[in-house]
Amino acid sequence: MNTSYGLGGAFRAALEAGKTAAEAEQAEVDMLQFVYREPIAAQAHLMDTHNLGGAVWSHDQKAAGAEADEVGRRSVRRTVERLVELARILKAERAT
Repeated sequence: MNTSYGLGGAFRAALEAGKTAAEAEQAEVDMLQFVYREPIAAQAHLMDTHNLGGAVWSHDQKAAGAEADEVGRRSVRRTVERLVELARILKAERAT
């Protein structure tokens, strides 16, 4: 299981959400305990919440394989939605 991309993520996200350093630290401890107690569920959670870019795996079956990769397609959609949200935020900031 590769959860290294999630280490520190809960802490950073909590700080970015306006939490105190103590609250951010607790969020990170909670995540690390989750990884230890329920590694498979934690891996799925980290993949869903810390995937910053979309990727589709075709399993070397070209378009049919890519179409069958529901997780990958959902990842790509989430990435596009985040980019659209960022564009809206930046546009609103420029307008003020």
